[in-house]
This record gives sequence, C-alpha cells and structure tokens, in this order.
Amino acid sequence: MKRTLLIYSIALCLFASCESDRKWSPQTLTYSELIVPSWTSADVSLSIDEQSNDLMQKVEIVYSLSEDFSAEQVTLLTRKAQGKWDARVTNLKDSSTYYFRYRFTPSYLQPTPNVASSFRTLPLPAPSVQTKSATDITATTAILNGSVQIGDSNDPITERGFYYSLLREGEFARKQVNSGSGAGDFNVKIEALRANATYYYVAYAINKHGIAYGDTLQFNTLNPYK
Repeated sequence: MKRTLLIYSIALCLFASCESDRKWSPQTLTYSELIVPSWTSADVSLSIDEQSNDLMQKVEIVYSLSEDFSAEQVTLLTRKAQGKWDARVTNLKDSSTYYFRYRFTPSYLQPTPNVASSFRTLPLPAPSVQTKSATDITATTAILNGSVQIGDSNDPITERGFYYSLLREGEFARKQVNSGSGAGDFNVKIEALRANATYYYVAYAINKHGIAYGDTLQFNTLNPYK
C-alpha cells in the first residue's frame, strides 16, 4: 500500500512539473503578417509574439491555387530576428489568387482554427510603346514611326505596328499596318492617303500578356496645289 502511494505521489509530482513547464502549457499564438505579391513571387514577413517565438522551431507557409489546398506547395520561413520570420515564395502564376496558411513547429503552437487567407499576384505588364512623329509626309504618303520596349515582363514582342484614321476617336474606318515583331524602333510607309487632310495614328505592340498603345499623334498631308 505504501509503495502504491509512493508511486502515485511521484507521478503527481512529475505531472505538476510538466504543467509548470511552459513547453507543456497551452500557448496562445499571436502573429501579424505582411505579404507583398509581385508578378511571379510574393514576399512574406511574419511577426510572432515573443512568448511563442521562444519555443518556435520552424515556420512554413503552405499555399495553393485551390481553396481545398489540393496540390499544395510549402516554403520554409527563415528567422531573421527575435520574433521576425520571412521568406520569398517563387514560381507563382501571374494574375492568380493563392490561398495560404501557416504551419508552426512544434505543433501545439498552431493557432486554432488555422484559417486560410489569400493573396493575388500582379498581372505581368504589357510592353512600353511610344508613338513618334511622322516623317517624309507628302500629299498621299507618310512614314509612321514608333518604338517599343519589352518592359518588366521580359516577354518577346510578337507583333507591332500602327492604327491610323481620319477620325481621332473610335475605330470606325481605322486602318491597321503591321511592322513585324521585336523590340526597338520601327516604322511603316502608308500610301493612298487623302491630300490636304489630317490623319490620326497610334503605335501598338503585343506580347503574350496583352496589347499596349502609345499616345495618339497626328499629321497633315500636303496640299498638292500649293
């Protein structure tokens, strides 16, 4: 009987010791986050309260294009300072919504419920286009000039050219001329114009993310009777 009581007393002491140990006590995990998405990546910064951070061993961000987290991916955060963790999530799709949540180690620091949030990556930009002044203007012809830069998306220019018309606004009777592909300066000679008339024109360029335009400019064809 005494031996049983002794074993019971020792067990109670061990349990009380564990309960007083912070590692075994319930933890209230609080944190704040900052997510800055770009086109194909996102910078994640996490600030964890110091009490929990003392025990934190590993932090991961789990993310997916699906709300049910099918085909989920995981990126490990790096501890940069006391309570500060960050990571760069890469190989994302542009113009896409990602659902994410965090995974904390040890697991008893996991907040309950661990509700998923979301962020959206930015659309990759279209090319940068400049419409330049027309040159070599006659009564019936002119050379239209433009320039295009690839831009931050770094994707090739698949088409470039001009639209021109006797009307400034709208697309009615607007004509299109193509000037090939690629970045840099380009020009096109247009013919069969109306003499002594005002023409409006704009340069354009296309990459896989869309079409971009320069400013709309104008020129006057010559009067052949002067």
